[in-house]
Amino acid sequence: AMEAIAGYKKVDDTKYVAFVKADGNNAGKIFGYTATFSEYVDKSFRLDYGVKKRFYETLRELLKAENGKKDLTSRVLVGVLYLGGDDIMLMMPSVIAVPFAVKMFDGIEKETGFTFKVGVISVKPDHPVQFAYKAVNELMESSKLEGKSSLGCLVFTSTLATDGVVKAELDKYRESEGHNSYLVVSNDIENVKKLLQKVGLWQEENAFKKFVEIYCNGDKKKVRDIIRPLEDLTNYAYTHKFYDALAYILRYKARSKGSEEDKKEKGFSDYDLVSFLLSSGYINKKDGNIESILIPLYDYYFILKTIRVGV
Repeated sequence: AMEAIAGYKKVDDTKYVAFVKADGNNAGKIFGYTATFSEYVDKSFRLDYGVKKRFYETLRELLKAENGKKDLTSRVLVGVLYLGGDDIMLMMPSVIAVPFAVKMFDGIEKETGFTFKVGVISVKPDHPVQFAYKAVNELMESSKLEGKSSLGCLVFTSTLATDGVVKAELDKYRESEGHNSYLVVSNDIENVKKLLQKVGLWQEENAFKKFVEIYCNGDKKKVRDIIRPLEDLTNYAYTHKFYDALAYILRYKARSKGSEEDKKEKGFSDYDLVSFLLSSGYINKKDGNIESILIPLYDYYFILKTIRVGV
């Protein structure tokens, strides 16, 4: 079943499957502050209806992008494990997982007022499902962002994905010295949408059009071109101190090609992408002094890699 959901069409296919798990933020408190049972029922129904409605509308938009072919759409439907209230668990082709989550949960927040924490993990289809389930649950819990819908993303190519491994992976990508890090985990869903726009994949009028094209054409080269700048930066950051890597990122940005030349060649600019990466960072201060800097380099790399391994 996981191979079918991933989109296997031949024996030597290598497409990954994604687990998407989400939970409402502070739902217990929101439901707890109800004066009457009828008010509780009203809130519960509104949330459940809003979740199912937005899932259905997101699915319809994907179907429209597929021009009625139903290839990706049917695979998303097959992978619905549960979808009720503020508790959601989906399996779907990795290539579509992040844009589907962005579209769906952005819509749910507008529809219901509830914000969600979302975890997305991509694994090979022969991965033990029970371990991947625990892994995506652990990532989801770590992705919580107060007051906003947020998304955490990881890709497992060879390591077994378990809840313990997720904790170890998150620690591995974080810098302990000075609490600085190139991994945020809790990424504002609006920023994830902007990232997809920066690399020329997201279109407001039809969010799934480019992803469907990449999937149907098996366009690995396009996705490699998109992910290559962040691949270079993550490789450097993994083997160097935080500020050395920051200097490297700034130098990379300065040496990037002119914006127009880049856009003609591959549809987006390395300069714009790295600028957006830096502007998405967080500076935490205490008593007027910088306590830590968080830049979502690994987050954005894994988000784009989720698309690549789905092709």
